[in-house]
Amino acid sequence: MALTYIIPAIATVIIGAIADYFLLPAWSIHNPGIYILLIIFAGIYFGVHLLMCRFKETSRVLGSAISLGIAATLLLVLLVGAVSSWSLFHAKAYANILGDTIVETEITNLVISLEDAGLLDKEAAEQIAQQELSTLGDQASRFVTRSSSQISYNGAPTRIIPLDYKGFKERKGGDPAYITVDMRTQEAEIHYVEQPVKYTPGAILGKDLLRHLHYKYPTYIFAWDPQFEIDDTGKPFYVVPVAASRISLFGGRDVSGIVTVDPCSGDTEYYDRDAAPEWIDHVYPAELIVKQFNDYGKHQDGGVASTAGYNYVNDGHNVYVYTGVTGAASNELNIGFLFTNLHTKETRYYPLSGADERSAMDTAASTGGAEYTASFPWMLPVEGTPTYCMALKDSGGGVRMYAMVNVNKPHLVTVGSTREECQTSYRNLVLSNDVTITPPPVSIPAGPQAGSITGRIQDIRTGDKNGTTYFYLKLENQEVWYVVSLTDNEEAIKLNTTDTVVLDVGTSGSAGPIIQAKLKSYTEGAPWWENN
Repeated sequence: MALTYIIPAIATVIIGAIADYFLLPAWSIHNPGIYILLIIFAGIYFGVHLLMCRFKETSRVLGSAISLGIAATLLLVLLVGAVSSWSLFHAKAYANILGDTIVETEITNLVISLEDAGLLDKEAAEQIAQQELSTLGDQASRFVTRSSSQISYNGAPTRIIPLDYKGFKERKGGDPAYITVDMRTQEAEIHYVEQPVKYTPGAILGKDLLRHLHYKYPTYIFAWDPQFEIDDTGKPFYVVPVAASRISLFGGRDVSGIVTVDPCSGDTEYYDRDAAPEWIDHVYPAELIVKQFNDYGKHQDGGVASTAGYNYVNDGHNVYVYTGVTGAASNELNIGFLFTNLHTKETRYYPLSGADERSAMDTAASTGGAEYTASFPWMLPVEGTPTYCMALKDSGGGVRMYAMVNVNKPHLVTVGSTREECQTSYRNLVLSNDVTITPPPVSIPAGPQAGSITGRIQDIRTGDKNGTTYFYLKLENQEVWYVVSLTDNEEAIKLNTTDTVVLDVGTSGSAGPIIQAKLKSYTEGAPWWENN
């Protein structure tokens, strides 16, 4: 009689071990899939048990009661957990997962520059990597590239693309290199690792990255794709976020920590999300941030949501996910922009009405030519005004031109064969169309002392406000901008960079990044346009 229980149990364990090896389920009460799998196991036990005791009524009844009871209990827990996790019952909690980190601020406080961001998207960067790979000649046919990650490396926005051998025999020995693409200069470089990369997604048997992680951390939920990154010395790692439920049993999925994997040795280390090493850029997945913001908009602000797309942007230190925000009234107009630091989850929301990204892409593509398509844009302050910046690509994904579209006035659009050419044209366009130019924000403790200030002009910009033209002057070795109006200072029209000026900043002094001033006198230097 004992065999009618033991053999079904052994069969269930064997089938369970095989399923565990191939399906890699997280053995966590917060993983709904594990309940379904256990119900299936209970069904397997029930079926084998019936076959074993088909002539023994008592055993059949007892075994059926055990397996069906377990299955019913698991199903009940699954249903209760799913229903209790619905956002209908936890609207505020869902809104606050990201909402607690959102800080609303003015668009003038956005400090990410066009130079920091670069204007290559994933597709274009990976094409450059393929071109670099082709420099290996006949050897290039031995390799394929894997999916890339955007990181900040040595202060530059960088796409990093792992290489993999095509051949099965070679793959057993590990992968030899990765490619980096500087997204500002479009320069690519192949980096060979000291030890072969053996633990990768899709590798053979136990070298498969997720299988390796599953057996080291069987209760961890790895809900998002691993990110390939390099530390400050160029050593490769896979960074894998660990998911946790913050609402009831299954709801409010968020990142609780990360696991780093040395793909050469297989060594792993777990970090809480707030203790991740500084060189790691992707603690929080971009798709998670977008989903959490949509939850915030749905349950907090009555319909605001992310636009249908996002992009990555760097500030010289960290990687941000950027997306536009639409309102309930129209999904063709943006009402703001969201930037989230993927290392810390610090989120800034910039309220600003204007065209959405898709309409800006259409405008740029039609201006550049029918044969081009626009990349998903970056919204950045260019010449002091919010601007969509994007690359125009040919049918093969290669970058052929650049485009800039004004967010507030989307009919103001320029294209150029280089980023510099496009920006120069854009500068002239916004100046000739009464678009106010705001100097970039700076952080300083206090302004200069009242009285006269003498200095050499390092930078000069202009803007119109209420029909008055203003000149913004930045002097060498000064952190502030001095603003003089053309109405009160007609001689200002003659000013250029390298001119030496004497400014009157008044009798009371002032503090802040912009100082009101009057032009007292100046000495001519080289024309400013020769320095730009």
